[in-house]
Amino acid sequence: MDGSPADRERIREWLVARGRSRKRSRSDARGRVGRGVLASGPAARAPDQESATRADEAGMSKKLKLRWAGECAECSTALAGGTEAWWDSATKAATCIRCHDGPPPIEVGVAGASAAAEYEKRSRRETRRKEAVVAKDAAWREQVKESRPILGRLQTALTPKPVVGPESQSTRAWKVGEVGELAVAKRLAECEGVIALHDRRVPGTKGNVDHLAIGPGGVYIVDAKRYEGKVERRDVGSFFRPDIRLYVNNRDRTKVVKGMTWQVEAVRKAMDARGHADVPLRAVLCFVEGEWSLFAKPILLDGVTILWPKAMQELVRGGQLLDAVGIDLVARDLAVALPVK
Repeated sequence: MDGSPADRERIREWLVARGRSRKRSRSDARGRVGRGVLASGPAARAPDQESATRADEAGMSKKLKLRWAGECAECSTALAGGTEAWWDSATKAATCIRCHDGPPPIEVGVAGASAAAEYEKRSRRETRRKEAVVAKDAAWREQVKESRPILGRLQTALTPKPVVGPESQSTRAWKVGEVGELAVAKRLAECEGVIALHDRRVPGTKGNVDHLAIGPGGVYIVDAKRYEGKVERRDVGSFFRPDIRLYVNNRDRTKVVKGMTWQVEAVRKAMDARGHADVPLRAVLCFVEGEWSLFAKPILLDGVTILWPKAMQELVRGGQLLDAVGIDLVARDLAVALPVK
């Protein structure tokens, strides 16, 4: 499915129908035995999707062409004779292909994938560059010794040899970022009722969004940071002209807050274009290894919520705006608009 309005409406119908089906008891379904589409009249109400899966495994459900007209036990869609559908011999009920198979899975992405790829690319490039310097130095030493046996040996002995040393900080930073993203992804996976999308590409830019969490309270852009040290809010201005900044380990890190602006604009644009203008969107900075005071509260700075992993979990799980169907639809639309990088 490409995320078109028609596809989204079909997914909505399937999810709503599945929700109604789960409320029906198995006894209610068994009470309708004998009224299935293969006998006569409309199909009986089928059990929920999990029951259907168990029926498949037990060999009670199979795909076939219906001999007589009826209706889907999940969504009540009319099924003409000869239509291919799933038939449950235990409940004598038919289920249309769309309801039985369900919508395609959401491509949630792999947390830290682009950071890991960038790290590997930079690491290989840096290693090759250092190895080339070492090889060039070795060739020079051989050439000097051959041309000037005595002075050449003295010259090479007094000249330090280059070595392939540790990676640069700029290269290691990508590995650090990958670990931070994986830590946040693990926390999001523990949040029941929340769908998390990872490592999303923003079309038209080279940037990416670390995580998108879609929960009952709306959509959350979660940017993972693995800075060490105390996280605090400081006013470095005066009484009449306050200047609030974010400090981590006594270093001004307000720049990372400003960096959330373009992400919010990109995600908001994608949501508005797909009919989710009324769904709240919040930007979150999660410091996975930061230090917080005993009675610390999340920091709100320039519209960005700054917090620690456990507080982030509580935030994305809160709210009552979206139900399970709404969460699924918003997640599917964002997964299409902001594909995996």
